[in-house]
Amino acid sequence: MGTRQLVADLDALEQKLNLQRATLQLNTRQRAAVLKRISPLWLLVGGLAAGALSGRLLASGQNAAYVLTLGGLKVWRLYSLVMPSIRGAASE
Repeated sequence: MGTRQLVADLDALEQKLNLQRATLQLNTRQRAAVLKRISPLWLLVGGLAAGALSGRLLASGQNAAYVLTLGGLKVWRLYSLVMPSIRGAASE
């Protein structure tokens, strides 16, 4: 492979990386905007509830990781149904 081809491949990869970085930055800004709209009280209560739930599940036995993962997926589905704007921001 010639030097010109390697430079062209490198430029193409750099452009792809820049596009991915821009997409990630946009996603981060969208998530931050969504979190700013949520009341800090709800964030605190949600964090406490999630911590208590995960601590209880982890202490429940040897299948705790499986139960925690399954429970997390169910909570995420419920949350995305209740607040579709969060789901849209997270999927972009």
